[in-house]
Order: sequence, then C-alpha cells, then structure tokens
Amino acid sequence: MVKNVKEHCKKLEERMQILQQELQESLVDQQNKWQEQLSEQSRKTDQISAQIETLSNQFQTFLAHQMTGKDVGSTSRGILQTPARGSPEGMLSRGKGPARGDPTYGQEQQRVVHNAALPRMDLTTFRGDNPKGWLRRCKKFFKLNSTPF
Repeated sequence: MVKNVKEHCKKLEERMQILQQELQESLVDQQNKWQEQLSEQSRKTDQISAQIETLSNQFQTFLAHQMTGKDVGSTSRGILQTPARGSPEGMLSRGKGPARGDPTYGQEQQRVVHNAALPRMDLTTFRGDNPKGWLRRCKKFFKLNSTPF
C-alpha cells in the first residue's frame, strides 16, 4: 500500500509540474500579447500626437492670417490696422459716405465692417422649471450682446 501511495504522489507531482509549465507558458504568451498591444497603442498615440501638432500649427497660422489679414511671417503694426485719416476706407469705417462734391457721391460704396468677437452664450427656451433662473440667464444674454431687455 505504501508503494501505491508513493506512486500516486509521484504522479501528482509530475502532473503539477506539467500544469506549472503550461501556466508559465500561458503567462509568457499573455505578456507578449500585452507588450505587442502596448507598442501598437504607443505607435498610434505618437501618430495622433503628430497629427494634433500639425493641425494646431495650421490652426494657429489660420487664426493669425484671419486676424491680421496677412501671413504669419509678414511684419505688421498690430492685429487691427487703423485706416489713415481722410482715406475712403477710414471714412466708410466710421459710417460716413463721400461728401456731395465728391465724384463718387451717390454711388454705392463698399462698407468696411470690423467684426469684433462677441461673447457667446446660448439662450435656451423656457421649459417651465426655474423661471427666475431662466429670466436671470435672459438678462445676462441680452447684457452680453448689448441689447436692451
């Protein structure tokens, strides 16, 4: 009987060693898969970062061009150029047209409009709840847009 128990224990030990080896191989395989996934995610993150940087540079160039009307590399005196006194552009920007003696009097003139960025706030529709809060938001909306309430 002792011989049977020893043989049984020996078989159990062999089976345990086989299971440990399988488990170790499985862990190594899983670790390799995770490493591959991590390197793939890292590569994708680097690509996205490069795209974001490129788009950011393009957007900054676009904004600079829109604000100055010129390319970024050009030199200018500031963001908003003030027209010279007496120039037709300066007269139109102040809302005045040509004088009666001017040969262009009576002709349609192109108006120069400077669009100053207004604060943005959406006015939501009243849903029936919190009327005081809704009125407060309405007043703030009209105040921000310089419109009488």
